[in-house]
Amino acid sequence: MGSMVAVMAVMTVLLVFLAVFPTAFQESEDKEVPVYFLKDVSVADGKMIFGTDMQEFLKKEEISGMRLIIRPIGHSEYSEMFGSSDPDSIMVRTGAFVLKVDDRTLNAKYEVAVWSWT
Repeated sequence: MGSMVAVMAVMTVLLVFLAVFPTAFQESEDKEVPVYFLKDVSVADGKMIFGTDMQEFLKKEEISGMRLIIRPIGHSEYSEMFGSSDPDSIMVRTGAFVLKVDDRTLNAKYEVAVWSWT
């Protein structure tokens, strides 16, 4: 009786594995909004400073347009637009990161909206 239960358990695990295995190698067509450029963003004298050439970034990531909104805690909101917007195809990513504002380091929230991958 114990052997039958063990064989049934092994068969169940194998069936689940074989059902999931083919999907592990499928490429997803969904693109994620890239935010790695944020590590080079800072604020000085009330303006956002970008350590990355944003036009090259858009070209490299094949993005037609992007809006960045940064909200440092205790400071006003900063916003910048690059490229062109398309109301039919937008993806948004939000999160938090550490931002250098003038001579201080602050926690900040970000919102990145990306329009139509080309």
